[in-house]
Amino acid sequence: MRAIVAGLIAIAACGPPEGSRHGLKDDQPIDSGPVDTDDVDGDGFQDDDCDDNDATVFPGALEVLGDGIDHDCDSDPNATALAWATGLTGARGPTVGASTEHYVLTTAADTYFPDYTDVGISLIFDFRATGQQAPREDVIWTGASTEEPLGPQVDMVTFGENFFAVGNYYRPSNAAWYTTTVKTNYDWSVEAFKRTIASDYHGPGGPFSDTSARAAGTELQVASCAPDTVQVIGITANDVPFKSHTDVHADILGEGGEHCGLQMATPGRSVLHMGGANGIKSWDVDFGNETISLAPDQPFASLSANNIRISKQWIVIASTTGVTLSDESGGADYLVFGGQDIADADLSWFEGNAVLAAVIGETLHLAWGPDPASFTEATLSGVTGISGVSIYRDADRVFVAVLAGPDDIGWMFLAPPLLGSAPT
Repeated sequence: MRAIVAGLIAIAACGPPEGSRHGLKDDQPIDSGPVDTDDVDGDGFQDDDCDDNDATVFPGALEVLGDGIDHDCDSDPNATALAWATGLTGARGPTVGASTEHYVLTTAADTYFPDYTDVGISLIFDFRATGQQAPREDVIWTGASTEEPLGPQVDMVTFGENFFAVGNYYRPSNAAWYTTTVKTNYDWSVEAFKRTIASDYHGPGGPFSDTSARAAGTELQVASCAPDTVQVIGITANDVPFKSHTDVHADILGEGGEHCGLQMATPGRSVLHMGGANGIKSWDVDFGNETISLAPDQPFASLSANNIRISKQWIVIASTTGVTLSDESGGADYLVFGGQDIADADLSWFEGNAVLAAVIGETLHLAWGPDPASFTEATLSGVTGISGVSIYRDADRVFVAVLAGPDDIGWMFLAPPLLGSAPT
């Protein structure tokens, strides 16, 4: 872990931090000098305030998704200007989530400033982040100064005030591809995240084109897939280093896919959805017996996949015909953004309400609501050049991160839409 250095973040637009209209922290005194009597709503802005009768509207304000009001005065009522990380080349698509006290954005890159090559990076944000909030720290979780090229995708799972970051790399010394799983804990004594343990596993096959990780309780499951092979690893984790490894890669040589999503069914068992342009196959994974077998039900065999994500019990498939959302708990399947070629998509649920992010023609689109059959949809017209996306939502924020071009990782924080009732 190292502290954020000057120049890490390029902010497209800036405003006061959350909880203050004057750019001050909540516990700092406010200068009681002359008051601008022309600031009708008292939000600290006058000339650039696009609605001086509404104190929630001012440059840099937190945008509220779907309320139709342009809170931050950027002419888009559904989005705010993206903040961008600097110093990256060859960035991988981001994945976002939250620990108990922080938001986390995990990615990887060929280089990160002059000092780091083939590196995995996580950016840490405080809760109640504003629209273009800068991270409080960055964590280097793999690489740093190596000649071991990384794979094209990373994934992450969070639990408590910790997270697991997962990726792949190639080790020239023995000509093998590895799946690396790194546990990072929050150290309360120094108020920062620290890498605590790493686990590397290699089997036959690779290079890997995608990776997927899921966790429940003390069990972590990781899949790495390539067009002709896949390896699946089961890890039991405690607060101490990993205490067991179970690899189940051997039975699936000769099968594979460009994309994969690992769905934890019960402890010790999962379903791996894997495929690409020629359809998706689903595999039953039994970690206890170290077996992988083709599942009897193949609901996505004919679906051309540009990407596969898992969000709780939901399978999210970005395809040439829209975003397919499949509820594996026994619910229906839904098609969102039907008829559109979706480059990437991600979904996040909170208390029966979802937000879906999709990349259509290098433009970011959002859809939200309690029922995927009747989502509200919006195009974020000011967010273009996008190739990848990840989204997370909780009670306070919608956290969106994007990959743009070969090098750029950007993000925004929005206030979530009003909560509704869960679908029946």
